[in-house]
Amino acid sequence: MIMTAQVAKGLVSLALAMLLTNQVDAAQMRSITVQDCVRTRRVADQEVRISPDGSRVAYVVKAPDAVTNANNYQLYIRNLKGLGRRRSGHLLLQANRISGILWLSPTRIILRLDHKSGETGVLKGQVCTVDTITGIVEGLRLPTSVEHYSASADGKTIVFSVKAPTARRLSAAVAERREERGYRLIFGRGTSESTAYLPEDEIYVGKRTITGSLNIRQLYFSGSTTAPKQSTLRDVLSLNLSPDGRYLLVKYNTESYPAGWANEPMVKYTHGFGTFSDTYVLGLYDMSTGQLRLGFNYLGALLHTSWSNDSRAYSVVGPSPFGTDEAGTEFKSAAESGSVLYYMNRFQNVFTVDIRTGAVVIALRRAGGSPGNIKFMEDLPLSWKRKEGPMLVRADDNTFIWMGMETGRWKETGRFDVWKNQAFLSGLAADGRVLVGVAQTPMIPPSLFAYNLKSGQTELLTDLNPAYRSILLGRVEQIDWTNKYGSRCAGFVIKPVGYEAGRRYPMVFLAAPPSDDFISDAPYTTAFAPQPLAGAGFLVVIAQYPLDNKIPPGQFPGEMRDAYNWMGMVESAVDLLTDRGMVDQNNVGIAGFSRTSWLTDFTLTHSTYNLAAASSADGGIYTYGNYFMYNSSVHMRASETQVGGPPFGDTLRYWLEYAPPFNAEKVRAAVLMEYIDTAEYGFEFFTALSRLGKAVEFYHYPHGAHPLDTPFERIGSLQRNVDWFRFWMQGYEGKPPDYDPDQYVRWHELRKLQEQNEKKSANAASSTSN
Repeated sequence: MIMTAQVAKGLVSLALAMLLTNQVDAAQMRSITVQDCVRTRRVADQEVRISPDGSRVAYVVKAPDAVTNANNYQLYIRNLKGLGRRRSGHLLLQANRISGILWLSPTRIILRLDHKSGETGVLKGQVCTVDTITGIVEGLRLPTSVEHYSASADGKTIVFSVKAPTARRLSAAVAERREERGYRLIFGRGTSESTAYLPEDEIYVGKRTITGSLNIRQLYFSGSTTAPKQSTLRDVLSLNLSPDGRYLLVKYNTESYPAGWANEPMVKYTHGFGTFSDTYVLGLYDMSTGQLRLGFNYLGALLHTSWSNDSRAYSVVGPSPFGTDEAGTEFKSAAESGSVLYYMNRFQNVFTVDIRTGAVVIALRRAGGSPGNIKFMEDLPLSWKRKEGPMLVRADDNTFIWMGMETGRWKETGRFDVWKNQAFLSGLAADGRVLVGVAQTPMIPPSLFAYNLKSGQTELLTDLNPAYRSILLGRVEQIDWTNKYGSRCAGFVIKPVGYEAGRRYPMVFLAAPPSDDFISDAPYTTAFAPQPLAGAGFLVVIAQYPLDNKIPPGQFPGEMRDAYNWMGMVESAVDLLTDRGMVDQNNVGIAGFSRTSWLTDFTLTHSTYNLAAASSADGGIYTYGNYFMYNSSVHMRASETQVGGPPFGDTLRYWLEYAPPFNAEKVRAAVLMEYIDTAEYGFEFFTALSRLGKAVEFYHYPHGAHPLDTPFERIGSLQRNVDWFRFWMQGYEGKPPDYDPDQYVRWHELRKLQEQNEKKSANAASSTSN
């Protein structure tokens, strides 16, 4: 179906209306706050589902409450008939978390509910059915703390996983004897059994009886008819039951590689970085025979799956399977890019697998555009009633194609565009008559939309964040540049609110994913507050990693060229915007989270640029203490791969040269550090900075997630970061938060300390020159 120019013009108007409809007077506009960022309502990923009769759509909204500190997940039912007015629909249910929604009939839904348990805040999983007319919730008689679940199309068969009791791995009596008498530690195996890293899971199936009750039994797994059966699988990531309830797709960890994997370049590469991703597989389980076989010949952790309605085939989204020419070509291009893991994310091809023969057929070769772009990773076939088709598949940002199978091959039979170049679409669902999903841009908050496949008309269904019509936002623009090594870089520039051409602004580089989602805070909800910083007069750059790495292999030991390439990305962004007259190169800040926290620490200790302030959250990797902290072969292997060897013998010099704590004396910026759990990953760098008299503060979130998730933690982190950059780069002090009233008192002392250090450095340099 070809969209007419008139319809396309109407869609542009609708997209703009998302932001401008009922716009208030300019005088009533206000600056954005971190509370606004945290309160932003977003549709939960992959939780949009159309009812079997196509009359209604169910969707889940995450609605954080900045007053009660609750993340409210809300299940809405929205009518798809009689459109024309933007409204959320009927709020059917609210819980601490809602996931896995699936229509069983035009009036009944099955889903997983999480409720907090006591003061520990532990979420307990419960599978329930909900009557969408009466709102009555019926909990299924399943064990509490269900980890994952899936159901057949009629709801008569349900599978679910639970954590296996610890006693199955090591009895309480044996554990007590070990601790009373002591026990041997195995090098590289940690202080307990290896399964402490990857717990075992039990999987059960429930069959609904004539009376309506569930007859539950445990599943057992064998690789062949003669192999002994297993009662558990390690670290189950997902369950996906076929619509007829006969087959189960399960992602789990295996102790041994499937045949041929050990020699695959991608497996060797991921193994070297100390992750478990090289040992996850996608398994296909026959519910009647108990046989478990490989469901797709590629790393299971990187795959997503769905079923055809007739249960005769399933789809897989991911790179090409091992052993094919295409897999070799994809890895070769990734290796040539210099950034293998990042580049491989772009391959989000769509394959189908015949359940009877196991034949794998390519339906659509699809790359996410720029390397590292994972926007299509969960874009599975949207409408697929029979194995042979027709099948509706997303082709790119705004293009969708119909496909049918002819002589064993998939061929395109039609295509159409939705909001071409006007909005980022996600969370899609379709039934062959209507396409429903989430539309947004970096400056327009998310809303649900519906596209009529017959008429080509698009309508907005919801208005989830009307408050943004009265909030001032910094203008977001895409930016591309090249660093000094010739590596390509891309991201967003957010101009300060009230931006004046020719004026130089303080700049903050945020190492966040430059996604096309609405930007208030960022996809990583720790430390990054892009729009509040823009509202406070900063020019903000958002980029996570370079798109490739042109530094020749071997120029630096291990994989340290990644760190230099990343530092080059930051420095070249400063140069570019300085040359454009937009940035004060002597007033630049930087913030990183997780792996980019380490890269931030590396840049602070190795860059010659004058960085004024920094924020480094939840990193601390590749340090001497982290190397042996857990006696873990996984951690050790990752560190040795990155740095070029262990911190002993001939390769000790690499650690002395590259590990941030060993180079802390070079730090000139004021450093804000934020860590969760026991925070021990950050202690080595923090201790070094503190003992050297550097301006540094360390904040601890003992119950925080990675990234932070509760509203109070997010507000604390975002406000703290905004205050930190404003204090050090603008000399501005706001009202201290009531949970930290001495904030600015301490920071003034740090400023005095920093000034003393600068004087000492200047005097030392002067005496050396004389």
